[in-house]
Amino acid sequence: MRNEILLILSVLVCYGSVLVLFKIFREIGLFTWTVIATIAANIEVLILVKAFGMEQTLGNVLFASTFLVTDILSEIYGKKAANKAVLIGCATSAIFIILSQYWLCTRLGYASYEKHFFQYPQSYVCRFNSICNLSIV
Repeated sequence: MRNEILLILSVLVCYGSVLVLFKIFREIGLFTWTVIATIAANIEVLILVKAFGMEQTLGNVLFASTFLVTDILSEIYGKKAANKAVLIGCATSAIFIILSQYWLCTRLGYASYEKHFFQYPQSYVCRFNSICNLSIV
């Protein structure tokens, strides 16, 4: 399947999900989508695809769907609800970054001590040594 078709399907699924969550759960559904889209966009930003003649990340579509969420919230529930969605997105992103860095540090530490687990090059572990306070064996 071509990347263009997958990108178009991704747009339809993301924006369709926003509308379905809004129809079923109203304001809470939009706040929920903000959390889901923020976490998924932070994961999918690592995946590069070439579509329509340009390289882009998959997280673009998910992150852009949060703009639709804030627009709907602002139009129907007011500026206060839209600001709440933005704050929820920022908090979710910060918590996700902190947790993912913690997971990275614990996995790199475990990999440097237990050779049967992930096999990271020694230089890769050393790069994160100052962040994780690991001692290289």
